[in-house]
Amino acid sequence: MTVELAVERLGRVPVGLRRYVGTVLVSPDKETHAYTLTSGDIHMFGDPEADTWVHEATHAFDWASGKPLSGTPEWEQAIGNDTCVPDTYSATSAGEDFAQMAVMKIFSLIHSDSLPDGWSLDCMSHQMQYMANLPLFNKGDLFGGSCAIAGSDPYSRHSKAPLVKPTRVQPNYPAQAQTSGLTPVVAAAQGSPTPSSTLKKDNAAPSFTSSWVAAFFAGGAVVGWLLL
Repeated sequence: MTVELAVERLGRVPVGLRRYVGTVLVSPDKETHAYTLTSGDIHMFGDPEADTWVHEATHAFDWASGKPLSGTPEWEQAIGNDTCVPDTYSATSAGEDFAQMAVMKIFSLIHSDSLPDGWSLDCMSHQMQYMANLPLFNKGDLFGGSCAIAGSDPYSRHSKAPLVKPTRVQPNYPAQAQTSGLTPVVAAAQGSPTPSSTLKKDNAAPSFTSSWVAAFFAGGAVVGWLLL
């Protein structure tokens, strides 16, 4: 991925969410994957599409205060009150579910509260309502129309317009394969262990790539380490 393409992809992340992102490091790799540190720094490998950038930026937002929203009892309760999550990857942890639900919520804001073809709101309405109740997830704060956001959240990392061009480019180096040590916790809100056989069902039916592209989010792999 070129620096120009990375800047273009990052620019597709709504500005209200993008301001929580720290440093972005883009590295070459044959396989597309990414991870985000609790500092808000994002590591991208290969050629991740825009939805992956939104997913990773949501991890930065989630951990901005140092106490992840995805770790709150309210989020776990929302998961426990529903019968599905957006996709199989969401079922790996409450944090991944939070990031994927943000992708779905932003899609719905762009498309007049509708979801991509094949997704149903009924089975994950509590999770979606949790996202809707967050101060950030409304059209005004997400798509504010300016990189200089007045009254910026004290936990956001940016409150003024960034430089148009990146100030430095890291040299290429062999990317390390990422592994995940996360234990599935989606059913934790229900007070029981989470063996693979009890994970909440996958909401996704057919691929929604074509619909996603129309909204400027193209389908892509979402894999990584720590905050994937």
